[in-house]
Amino acid sequence: LSMMIVLFGVAGAGKNFVGEHLARQTGFFFWDADEALTPAMRQAIQAKQLFTQAMRDEFCELIIQRVKHLLQQH
Repeated sequence: LSMMIVLFGVAGAGKNFVGEHLARQTGFFFWDADEALTPAMRQAIQAKQLFTQAMRDEFCELIIQRVKHLLQQH
């Protein structure tokens, strides 16, 4: 049996807090997808600009690849 919990919401909603708490209580692995933000996305955030569709597509692909890898490890 495997399980994945995805927390999705606006910045500051408490996703990391809840995810880290669940990890501590259950022994589950926690990964913050912010680690996958590309340099272009980080620059856009700093400049308070919107992400382009190309940025979102690249980010989604990075998340998919990382989740596949994590599922094999955990």
